[in-house]
Amino acid sequence: MANSVKWLTSEETGELRYKRLTDGQDYPMITHQYVVHVELNGNCENPKRFQEIDADDISHAFTLAKQWVTVHNATSVGIRKVKRDGNLSEPDIYDQMDFMEEDQ
Repeated sequence: MANSVKWLTSEETGELRYKRLTDGQDYPMITHQYVVHVELNGNCENPKRFQEIDADDISHAFTLAKQWVTVHNATSVGIRKVKRDGNLSEPDIYDQMDFMEEDQ
């Protein structure tokens, strides 16, 4: 389901993300988890234009980000580290130009 960045970075969503990623463990630790926020289109009027995808580590996140931009034509992607409480770090944002330079 697509959402706004405001929703994806909210404290409420952080709590839901924490529950999803820890899967009911007694002493859960989120240590190497990342999410990729995919901007499905550039329509700023559409508050539900972002999709969140889980990644196991930074390498996995970067692979997903590149795939979404170069193959699925996403407008941009943001990679964020998931903190221990399920909330997110500031994003590293990439678009088509970032991956074009890599392929040359």
